[in-house]
Amino acid sequence: MFRSLCKSFQYAFSGLWYCIRTQRNFRIHMVFALTVLLVSGGYRLTRAESICLLLTIALVMLLEMVNTAIEKTVDAGCEGYNEHAKIAKDVAAGAVLISAMFSVAVAAVLFLRQAELCALIGYIVAHPWMWGAIALYVVGCAWFIRGKKVEQ
Repeated sequence: MFRSLCKSFQYAFSGLWYCIRTQRNFRIHMVFALTVLLVSGGYRLTRAESICLLLTIALVMLLEMVNTAIEKTVDAGCEGYNEHAKIAKDVAAGAVLISAMFSVAVAAVLFLRQAELCALIGYIVAHPWMWGAIALYVVGCAWFIRGKKVEQ
């Protein structure tokens, strides 16, 4: 039984690794999630706000993975153009889009607080080393998102 449970986790991590390795949009969502989590450190979020933020991030990431699963399943079952396959893939992508738009709305509600936003910007301006750190972070994120050219 324990061996079976371990295999289940191995398969799950394999699926997660597949998305990280091959899906540019999944990597984009990962970068935005990390960025939001880093920015949230400059805010005094309540426990409920933090949970809302984490659930929103999870929703986007999960739907991106479901979208990938649907796309791969449809591709495996169809040769050439198929209107039903197109609809299935478009609807799955639409679900990701709605969750991403929802996540932007949640971020706006949580982070567009004048006092805390000004304090965070003031901290960055007052510490010149932050500009270098931000630049390195942006370059690292761009490198990660670009990834290697692998099977899509």
